[in-house]
Amino acid sequence: MTLNEFETCLDLYGSKPDLWPAEKSKAAQALLATSSDARLLLADAALLDNALSEYTVEEPDAAFEASLLDLAPKPAKQTSPRFRLSDIFNLRVLTMAGASFACATFGLVIGYQSVASLQTEADADAFLVASASYSMDETFWAGE
Repeated sequence: MTLNEFETCLDLYGSKPDLWPAEKSKAAQALLATSSDARLLLADAALLDNALSEYTVEEPDAAFEASLLDLAPKPAKQTSPRFRLSDIFNLRVLTMAGASFACATFGLVIGYQSVASLQTEADADAFLVASASYSMDETFWAGE
């Protein structure tokens, strides 16, 4: 065990190596037998443990407890949710509804225009049928 490991064990387990885990306790005893620095660290840790064990905290009095409770945040008042017409018809909802209506109207107008332009005359229909069934004898063109 090194001095750094010994110091870490003192911080973790306290100044009584007998209460440490068995393997660490044996290593600490061997280090204490050979190192005066380890014995100084153990003495310092024992002083700290004694000081901490002798320290006591007084019971808080009622005035102190009351002052702490006064500092605590107060619970929010419970209010029932009210229905307001302005929640439904606010500017954001009206803007979104207007934009949706404008897009739908634009789509309907464009769709109607494209369907209306597909109505062709009889000559155009005949030309389309003839061009789809083209033959080399040119019977379609004979009528001109």
